[in-house]
Amino acid sequence: MALLRADPDVAGQLEKSLRDCPGSSCPLRPPAYPDLTGDGRPAVVLVVEGHGFAEVYVYVATSGNSVRQVLQHSTTGVVDAGTIDHDLVIKSSGNHEEITRYHWNGKLMVPVPLDSPSAVRTP
Repeated sequence: MALLRADPDVAGQLEKSLRDCPGSSCPLRPPAYPDLTGDGRPAVVLVVEGHGFAEVYVYVATSGNSVRQVLQHSTTGVVDAGTIDHDLVIKSSGNHEEITRYHWNGKLMVPVPLDSPSAVRTP
C-alpha cells in the first residue's frame, strides 16, 4: 500500500479507495511477487478492486533501492492475475470476459497479441 501511495501517478487516483486500508474494507489484495522480467528478481503485482472497477499495477526494482511502475491495467468487474512463465495474465470479467497477457520487453510489460501462438486461450 505504501508503494501505491508513494507513486505520484497513482496516489491521487486511488486516495479514496485506499482510505480504508489496512482493514476489512480495504480493496487492495495481498501483493504477489513473481519474476516477470526473467532476471531472477521478484516484481511486485498489486491489485485494487473497487465498486465496478479493478486496477493492476506492476513494479520492478531498478538500480539501488528504487522501484518503478512498468504496468497499469484498468478494467471493469472482477480481475484475476496470474503468471505463465514470466508473463503476467490478467483475466477480467465484467460485462464480458477479457484475457490479456503481458510480456516484459526490457523496459515495460507490453501486451502479447491474442492471435500469437504463445497467447492465452480460453478453454
